[in-house]
Amino acid sequence: MVAYVLLRVFLILLLVAANAFFAAAEFALVSVRDTRIQQLIDAGRIGARIVQRLHQHLDEVVNGVQLGITMVSLTLGWIGEPMVADLVRGLPIVQRLPHVAVYAHTIAIAIAFTLITYMHVILGELVPKTLALQRSEQIALAVAAPMEAFLTLTRPLLFFMRRSGGLVLRLFGAQPARRGGAVHSPDELKLIVTASRQFGQIPEFQEEMIHSAIELDSITVREVMVARPDIFSLPSDLMLDEALAKVVEGQHSRIPIYDPQRG
Repeated sequence: MVAYVLLRVFLILLLVAANAFFAAAEFALVSVRDTRIQQLIDAGRIGARIVQRLHQHLDEVVNGVQLGITMVSLTLGWIGEPMVADLVRGLPIVQRLPHVAVYAHTIAIAIAFTLITYMHVILGELVPKTLALQRSEQIALAVAAPMEAFLTLTRPLLFFMRRSGGLVLRLFGAQPARRGGAVHSPDELKLIVTASRQFGQIPEFQEEMIHSAIELDSITVREVMVARPDIFSLPSDLMLDEALAKVVEGQHSRIPIYDPQRG
């Protein structure tokens, strides 16, 4: 009897762990950056190339995750709640109390629903998603291979679901989502750089430099160059003492020297 109960509890925990796997896989693979994936490949990290393949087909990953989570959730509700309800009804305190025994089934179902929902939300969704956002690289490398295997096994079903979804969208006058990676406008790039500086990832001078590079196409030559009459320069026939005095006064690290004969 004890072994049977432990087996049922283990099955529930296994389903919750499967849900956590899919939730973490989705957030980790979506969050990891293309540039960081390439660095992992160059470093020879195991699973990095699989992460790259999955990251290039995020639409398939998301569809696979939704399929996996739906299957696990339905199975958890179908198997898990009756299991917990049976365990609650079998408790000695429930059997000894006459008034409780009358409503044992209803109470057991309510307790089972609450426990399963709590485990599903906390252990199967919230915790793995938070960890995936905080440690996207490590988790992406860990889940890449099993996630690719799951997508391979369920590819015919995913293809059918994708086609069915596209048909339903067309009935509503919409078009299926097109494949393609996320792109950012110049203003979005500037916001990303500013956020990186605010969180201490880059110094302020690098932020200004990147902003200036993004704005380069809207800057005219007149704005960045100095007019010839305003350039600080020294004639080649100037005496050394006078030249030193002007250098100290001008405070420039580089000074052009010109031939006064040629102007």
